[in-house]
Amino acid sequence: MAVPTPPPAAGPSDLPDTSSISRAVDEVLARPEFRPESEGLMERLWNGVLELLDDVFGGLFSSAAEFLGGDGLLARLVFWWMVLVLAAIVGHFVWTLLQLRQPRTATAGGPGGAGGPPVNELPDASSALDDARALAASGRFADAMHALYAGTLHWLDTAGQLRFEESKTGGDYVRELSASPHRPFFRRILAVFYPVAFGGRIAQAQAFREMRASASAMGVPE
Repeated sequence: MAVPTPPPAAGPSDLPDTSSISRAVDEVLARPEFRPESEGLMERLWNGVLELLDDVFGGLFSSAAEFLGGDGLLARLVFWWMVLVLAAIVGHFVWTLLQLRQPRTATAGGPGGAGGPPVNELPDASSALDDARALAASGRFADAMHALYAGTLHWLDTAGQLRFEESKTGGDYVRELSASPHRPFFRRILAVFYPVAFGGRIAQAQAFREMRASASAMGVPE
């Protein structure tokens, strides 16, 4: 019986060269299934904002996102909720600073509000109080409240209860009245007046009547 002869061993010339192997590997890796997924616009935005906030807060947002599942929907919802809360806190802080500064100029407004004469240019308390009464009678309650506040300050100054200065805020006057029986009534005036003057609340007849009642309780003439 004849014994089969094995095929001859491949010689060095039968093996593919290095360049052929490299081209074959490149062709395989060029197939779609081997291509890395490119980041979309939202992914780039997500990663960019995350990196920025991480630089500011030392990895807090990255750690939170990783804990909640990396780039999942829940992580993104919580992330943007944290951003909105942070923005709201910063916005409220800025708004509060502006409100603390605003009364130093706005509280000096006379019966015409921001466009009226400064409080310290009013001739006396009675003039401002007369204006307050007339403005309220015509339905201009915001202007009437400004005039009543101005007249009350001048009346308290004349009575020696406080010293009017244009740069002072309502809080300054409250502290100045710390030993005065008028202090609680003046605080009620501020509680009604400030939301209208500086908080955007619409002035109503009831608000003016509450201010007027507190002023009358101090002895401010009608």
